[in-house]
Amino acid sequence: MLSTYKTSIHFVRTHPLFCAAMVAVLTGLEMYQQYRGDVSVGAAVPMLFLFYALHRALMFGETRFDKSPAGPARLAHLLRFAGSAAAIVAATFAFAVLGVLIVEAATGWQGMNTPFIIIAFALAYFLSLCLLGSCLPAAAAGDRSGKMLRRSISQAPRVLAHILIGPLLFYAVVIATAFYAVPAIGPIESTLGFQSPKIVIVFIMNAFSFFAMLLAVAALCHAYRRVAPPEVLAAMGDHDPIVETFA
Repeated sequence: MLSTYKTSIHFVRTHPLFCAAMVAVLTGLEMYQQYRGDVSVGAAVPMLFLFYALHRALMFGETRFDKSPAGPARLAHLLRFAGSAAAIVAATFAFAVLGVLIVEAATGWQGMNTPFIIIAFALAYFLSLCLLGSCLPAAAAGDRSGKMLRRSISQAPRVLAHILIGPLLFYAVVIATAFYAVPAIGPIESTLGFQSPKIVIVFIMNAFSFFAMLLAVAALCHAYRRVAPPEVLAAMGDHDPIVETFA
């Protein structure tokens, strides 16, 4: 169960510059959105590419753009990855709407409020990720062996366990720590006579967010590795951190 953490920590230790660059991009996106004063839909495109690059890096050790598949192959992998991500989003909306309708039919409650809708979509996304999440590394790997949907669903219990123990637990600890630590920053800064630049705080928070992303991708890649065809496993090779830490 701790293999997800082992993989993620091993990856950070062996690819610090790649990870720092990822955090810098996340920080830039957040600062840009704060400057605009809204959450831009356009951020979905660079985020999609970041997730794709992270999958390729974890499975194949590709931490430079010139090491990725060239030309049409790279575009085909990216398009399939985008299609898998779109399927997860569509499933999230479908499960959320279905859940709301079931609750309304079972209880007769018509007072759906914002917190309830948020919880419904969060649970729906979690369910969709568990059922379809393994399709993301399959698409990033260029897996054309077929029956990926059935293989992904077969790994749902494993993805569920790794997501719960991995990114969700990690984020819960980070949020709980921040809840108590952030109020103490002001008095400490006043005592020391300086104020931390906002970009430093944003960078640190995005570093934690990136590690949670890394845990989630590692969980999906672990699950996919169990059902990946031999040719994909051979392409991963011994440099794959999942091979080195898989348990």
